[in-house]
Amino acid sequence: MRPPIRSSSPAAVSRPSLKSLRSIRVLASLLVDLEQPNAIRALAQQAIERFPRLNVLVNNAGIMRTENFLAPDIDLADAEATVVTNLLGPIRLTSALLPHLRAQPRAAILTVSSGLAFVPRADTPTYCATKAAIHSYSQLLLGCSARSRSRERRSAKSTSPSAL
Repeated sequence: MRPPIRSSSPAAVSRPSLKSLRSIRVLASLLVDLEQPNAIRALAQQAIERFPRLNVLVNNAGIMRTENFLAPDIDLADAEATVVTNLLGPIRLTSALLPHLRAQPRAAILTVSSGLAFVPRADTPTYCATKAAIHSYSQLLLGCSARSRSRERRSAKSTSPSAL
């Protein structure tokens, strides 16, 4: 284990991270308005064209707004925006990139959720619900991917000459 760096010099602190970044060939961050389905599809297409070997998607979306469902006049605009941004946006982006990612030899989809998915706050119910939902979606996507890979391996074995 390496001892922690005790220098306050920015150069000394950044050296280990710069060294580890040398192995990364291309790292890019792309922004999109997740409330716009057409923008999501366009971003996916642009990302694939710009990075043909794209093999990682990081879904890091989230808005959290306080809500009072006991108020006499409930406005659902914040709740709807939260659902679209935190849940539908990542699902749409994943769906748009999934065929490309599946064609890569190694690919990953990382989705940032929140501990509030498991221990919700009363003043942000929609945020907590969307983070629980995106966690569940990610778990199911992982399960589907594992089953698909297992079927592909069985299919390859059954058609290989050594299996005959």
